[in-house]
Amino acid sequence: MLAAKERLRSTVSLMAKRLREANQHVRDLAHGIMPVQIDAKGLRYALHELAEATNSEKTQRPCEYSGKLKTLHNTTATHLYRIAQEAVNNAMRHGAATQILISLTQDGQRITLEVADNGTGFDNAIIPRSGSPTIGMGLRTMAYRASLIGGVIQLEKNPGGGTVVRCLILHEVAEHG
Repeated sequence: MLAAKERLRSTVSLMAKRLREANQHVRDLAHGIMPVQIDAKGLRYALHELAEATNSEKTQRPCEYSGKLKTLHNTTATHLYRIAQEAVNNAMRHGAATQILISLTQDGQRITLEVADNGTGFDNAIIPRSGSPTIGMGLRTMAYRASLIGGVIQLEKNPGGGTVVRCLILHEVAEHG
């Protein structure tokens, strides 16, 4: 009888743990759906919040900004945020990074979003090209989002170890609708 109670207690404890994990996952998904504000200031705030929300004792994710960012279309700001979000998630999940730097700069018409990490990086010989069927869904989605706003994604090894994901926009695509 005591063994049965202990098994039941263990099962209930495990179920409660799994429910908490599922609840956190749903909260994270819901938080990720929230759109970015229309202007550049809203994008900077959202990127700062992304860095703060994912900071931990093991991993630091600061944000840097340079240049005066002109007002962006809501669509452009949203896609840039989602690209940064995916790059941060990839660095944490696949690269085991302990430092991730998010930077947003503008020089004239050129807007550059960079997410650099110190994770495990990648092997140039096996990195899939954008047209490759083996490219991951995250990279494919980042490239697609960049193309929608007149940009391109560049992926390269970080000189200090890890990966740099860069989204370059030479000119913003006019918002439709």
